[in-house]
Amino acid sequence: MLKQELEKLRSAVSNAQTELTNRKISKTNLSNKLSEAISYLATLTKNRYKEFKATLQSVIQNTQALNGNTSKTTEELVNA
Repeated sequence: MLKQELEKLRSAVSNAQTELTNRKISKTNLSNKLSEAISYLATLTKNRYKEFKATLQSVIQNTQALNGNTSKTTEELVNA
């Protein structure tokens, strides 16, 4: 009887250790996925900003050409 109880206890401990390991792996996987998502979002945001800045520069250049205003450079207007 004591031997059976001891075996049940060992089994329960083993199951608990396995569950804990699985949870740690899940947390690590989740953390990795979140890091990947944040990196992707940062890259996407950076690329969108570059596209926006290029469009803005183009609009400023076109406006300057229409107005004949060349007193300020495009870079000065964009960074103002």
